[in-house]
Amino acid sequence: MQMTAAVINAGLGDLSLGLEMAGIKVVAAYETDKGMAVIHRNNFDAPVFPLPLKIDEVKTIPRVDILAGRLYQQPRTHSKFIAREASTTGISGFLTLLDDQRPRAFFLTFRSAFLKEEPKQSFLSSAVERGYRCAYRIFNIMKETGSPVTEHIGVIVGVKWGECAFEFPEERFSAPLPPEDFLQIEESVAPWYFDLKKMEQESMLPHRNGKRFYCWKSHAYEGVDLVGWNYWKIPLIDTGDRFRKMTHREIANLKGFPASYNLPDHKNRSWLYQKLMYAVNVQVTRQIADRLIRSLSDAPIRERQISQEEQFENLFARYLAELADKSDIKWSAPNHNLGCDFMLQAKGQVLYFELKCYRGRYARLPGIEKICDRFSRLSGNGKPVLVFANEVPESIRAKCWREYQVSIWDVQNLLWLFGEYGYIKNEFIALLDYTISDIEPQPPNPNVLQEMLEYPPKSILEVDPEITGEPLSRMAAEADADAKKETIKWEDRLRHIKPGLEQFQEYEQFCVDILKYTLGEYLTLWQRQERTDDSLHRFDLCCKIKSGRQEDFFDIITHYFHTKYIVFEFKNYGDKISQKEIYTTEKYLYRTALRKTAIIISRRGSDDHALQAAKGSLRENGKLILCLSDLDLLKMADIKAQGEKEPADFLSEMLDRLLIHLEK
Repeated sequence: MQMTAAVINAGLGDLSLGLEMAGIKVVAAYETDKGMAVIHRNNFDAPVFPLPLKIDEVKTIPRVDILAGRLYQQPRTHSKFIAREASTTGISGFLTLLDDQRPRAFFLTFRSAFLKEEPKQSFLSSAVERGYRCAYRIFNIMKETGSPVTEHIGVIVGVKWGECAFEFPEERFSAPLPPEDFLQIEESVAPWYFDLKKMEQESMLPHRNGKRFYCWKSHAYEGVDLVGWNYWKIPLIDTGDRFRKMTHREIANLKGFPASYNLPDHKNRSWLYQKLMYAVNVQVTRQIADRLIRSLSDAPIRERQISQEEQFENLFARYLAELADKSDIKWSAPNHNLGCDFMLQAKGQVLYFELKCYRGRYARLPGIEKICDRFSRLSGNGKPVLVFANEVPESIRAKCWREYQVSIWDVQNLLWLFGEYGYIKNEFIALLDYTISDIEPQPPNPNVLQEMLEYPPKSILEVDPEITGEPLSRMAAEADADAKKETIKWEDRLRHIKPGLEQFQEYEQFCVDILKYTLGEYLTLWQRQERTDDSLHRFDLCCKIKSGRQEDFFDIITHYFHTKYIVFEFKNYGDKISQKEIYTTEKYLYRTALRKTAIIISRRGSDDHALQAAKGSLRENGKLILCLSDLDLLKMADIKAQGEKEPADFLSEMLDRLLIHLEK
């Protein structure tokens, strides 16, 4: 079934167009400006209703999957056209709509300079309290699309707890496209755009410097490579022998509108200029909408399944919400600028929480001190608490408190804390992949939460995000610098390998190198380009599983899939692999060779037919074939660089999802 959306502050239809290009049906739009409402109606079937809405009119908004909208940045002006926008739905109004509509997701855009840190964090916290997991990002339009503009747009996307977590598209680094890609042929430009008599009289025409674009800066027009928007001074184009105004259609081109989009001549051309400059880039909107569909739709299992770590985060958020309902406590959204997952405030004190959830009963001991060292940097502003869904030895917990002033809550502490909320405790126990029959619930020691609730603080600690956020963000960035450099190194190397036959060897070498980096602790031999004894088949790589290395994924395939050797295939295809590649790889696998597992790595992963073929091979022949994409490899490399989890856990989660959803 096609997803639906309603758009608040619909403007000229830029948000609606991006959503519909991604396959989302816009069923209703709401707009203050009558002129923009007319343009929206001329391009979409959806009805357009006037804003602002009265309280009793909120109920008339149709139930939709996605509630989209924008917050306007209002220029300093007394213009009657802009003044109308002050009455459109703001932050509080949008939260009211969320309360009433309860959509599966929301999509909110705004000018990057409009929403400052304090109201942004307040909005994110309010959305989390309403049951939404939020993501926030500033987009550089030139880097994302190649449009030669200096423009940034802010986006907040929220999805309900229980939906698959939303991730923004990877940041792009596009070079600016040539101006000619966006400009109209001179013969098609109406004479009005060449009429610069008033500018000539006021000596406002610029001196040529070889640029195609000329934009107003301070007190004069200057030649520029990237167009900057000024809502009162129209950008100029140098045609070679004279200047003219940039046309409305050219601005629409820079904003990503297709040539077929209906922009009728308007009596007030200045009005249309302003509205076009306010528009959000349509291509960026479409990219985000594409990702949002993947979070909400019945896409391949790997995309829609909520990971164990995400479920743990959901449960802990519900626990904090229960505490807030019973006590004078304020809890806030995941605050990654501060380097933590959640923040709890009461009586002038602050607790910072970072959550970890590993496969198996025991936490990864080598990484705990590294986490504590980084996390302890928050101790000057509050008390850091590291929360594990696993068991941590008492000696490690004591050492972390003694040396880093980081309190650790592990599974026995969580069983004790969740005991008051039976439904949370039951879901937590069901989440764990190990038995807790011999684990005795124990209160945390020290119990920093109880100290916060029962005793007045020795000194009042005021937390101002404007003051503490930036230094702490900088410290967190410094702590993660090496890990990010390692991840970026792999991304840069992969970016220079083009899909296709010409660079297949470079892609194979990249895959081998990144596999050695991520899985070298578990695998050995690394024999490349092996031909089978009958010389009919050839696979790219075969590795042997090391003995004595305990890890869930390799333990399972060793004992239950009778595998000691893993076959790897690398496909430098531009498209997703199909069932053909699955059937070919299946021929390399057979039990007597202790080789019943294969991993196919390709640029874009597998299509639905390949996934069904892999399931059929597992169901009928007991042969396990996993399909990884470039993005999966980079995620594993990032896990390795962070040093807090095992890259093989990523494969374990894939295997779990495949087996759980295997049909008869």
